[in-house]
Amino acid sequence: MTAKPVYTLTFHGVLNHGAVLQAYALQNYILSKGFVSEIINYKPWYLSYQVLRPAKGIGKTILKYKRLYLFKQFTKKHLTLTTHSVTSQKDFRKLKNYSAVVCGSDQIWNKFITGKKYDPVFFLNFAPKNVRKIAYAASAGGNSLSQDHTQLSPYTRSFDSIGVREQHLKLDLLENGLHHAPELVIDPTFLISKYEGIASYKRVPAGKYIVSYEVSSDSTRSKLNNFIIALKNMTGLPVYHIGDKPISAADHCLLDISPSDWIGIVQSATLVCTNSFHGTALSLNFEKPLVFVRHLEEEKNARTLSLLNKTDLSCVAYDNIDELKSRNIWQKYDKSKLLEFIKYSQNFLDRALQ
Repeated sequence: MTAKPVYTLTFHGVLNHGAVLQAYALQNYILSKGFVSEIINYKPWYLSYQVLRPAKGIGKTILKYKRLYLFKQFTKKHLTLTTHSVTSQKDFRKLKNYSAVVCGSDQIWNKFITGKKYDPVFFLNFAPKNVRKIAYAASAGGNSLSQDHTQLSPYTRSFDSIGVREQHLKLDLLENGLHHAPELVIDPTFLISKYEGIASYKRVPAGKYIVSYEVSSDSTRSKLNNFIIALKNMTGLPVYHIGDKPISAADHCLLDISPSDWIGIVQSATLVCTNSFHGTALSLNFEKPLVFVRHLEEEKNARTLSLLNKTDLSCVAYDNIDELKSRNIWQKYDKSKLLEFIKYSQNFLDRALQ
């Protein structure tokens, strides 16, 4: 008898290394537990528009489409998607004979990303009653859901299990009656520790180097740029930047890299400087010396600080350059609380799937 599949649903088709890698990690972990798993190839208009629209200027547009090709190649090789794209409720009804569907991670419940309103698909409104509905590391960014209680409570209360990525969201769901037992769980990228199978080392620089990675506004990018200048002066190491946009202080900007290249470059780095949640998460997973530069917009720090506070690793978070001089950036941090959190989260997902 063929096992019923477990579907996952997340932002798998965007031009963001962290988003694609968390989609891979969640599916890989579910597969490692003996389940059949496919990612629902859901492509809402608001994400497709962001991915496919030209950038400002011919050069930037060429770079964007080159990255799009690299991301598609990674997806084709390393992610298992449903055969056909899913865009409507009619398409969702074609998904039959599955035992569970897991939505998450990433900011699937942030309405400012999902077309400026909540997308009911990411609340699994299409799943039949006999299917287990699970949220794993779902995020609303720095926002809450209770302000839209009337609209969302029928959705959230229908979940068999809800695991969220931020402490404030867990409390929001619990204290406002949106779910009876939400739990705080770790990002899917921590569910697995082995990434060698998808890593590419073709673009890895020779010798020791600092890697910088950012996802931010222009003002926060300027702040990160100042940190890079300071780190170069402190260490004498060259900086290779792998963000979406160039950083003037970097010695080299590698903007046309695939998720596989990204893994190889971060794994091989001497030090990582980032303001990205997934840049932080994967650096911790790979045990890299790390400088997390806090965003100027405080709500953008919520995901990362929730993780760091939970695991007693706030020592890697920096707000100003003077802190670089007063701390040991090469410190070997204690991962015991992080490992406990990983195990707790794995157990949560295992129970939810069973």
